[in-house]
Amino acid sequence: FDGDGDCWENATKYIPHLNNAIIHLSEGNYTLPDIFDGFNIDINKHSENSLFTKTYNIKKYFWRFIYSLYFIGTICSYIDIIINFIRIKENYNYYNIHFPSILSAVLFPFLKKKGTKTIISPWGSDVYRIRKKNYYIVKRLYAVADYITVPPIKFRSDIQEKFNVPSSKIINLGFGSEIIDELISSKKTKEEAKIELNIKNKYVITCGYNGSPAQNHIPIIKALISIKALLPSNAIILLPMTYMKNNEYIQTIKDLLNTNNLDYIIYEKYLTNSNTANIRLATDIFIH
Repeated sequence: FDGDGDCWENATKYIPHLNNAIIHLSEGNYTLPDIFDGFNIDINKHSENSLFTKTYNIKKYFWRFIYSLYFIGTICSYIDIIINFIRIKENYNYYNIHFPSILSAVLFPFLKKKGTKTIISPWGSDVYRIRKKNYYIVKRLYAVADYITVPPIKFRSDIQEKFNVPSSKIINLGFGSEIIDELISSKKTKEEAKIELNIKNKYVITCGYNGSPAQNHIPIIKALISIKALLPSNAIILLPMTYMKNNEYIQTIKDLLNTNNLDYIIYEKYLTNSNTANIRLATDIFIH
């Protein structure tokens, strides 16, 4: 897994669907998965244990200061991950990669030795914002993987076209169904959702969905500042930034909002399905 703890929270929502897909592939002969945690997220703190059997965390083999060195630190981190992985004694039927990356490429030769089948689960930005220097490496991963999990939407056709993935490798597996279910089953009105979020009688403008600068928060906020006189007097800006976040970047956004006297809430901690659904219901304008 590649990401911080809040990113892992999002991944855990995906695991029940992954389980169903693997049950189908294995014709019912299936047990709960184990997790190889390449980034020491402390998964046990971020998820229900019922989703998996055990986790493998990374033991570091170099002096601490080494990891802060440019390039050398990255290489040492990869060496740590490889050593930890090859020391796993169990053999598995399936390995599921979240999401294809350089780290995945580093581990892939060892995955093929330890597991009979490999599954790649792309998330989105790893497809649409992939760096040119990484493209051919990731394309090779798609070529040698056994299965690709992706829902039957444009995302699927984009992956197939961009990485030349045959339809025979595709498993129909979607993201976000818990949120959709929450919205469908919810009997709340827009105003009730706003009350639960403590933004009663506010005109809600929601921007983006994570803390990455790629969401263009600053240009969006500057655009809103330029039309501030046209906005409702009770307008509030909601910024979900629970993962891919950078404290310095978030502080820059707070300073910009405070300087221009804009009412706002920045969500920096994990949002439950209920809270996420409330934000969707309460939103009057969504900017993405």
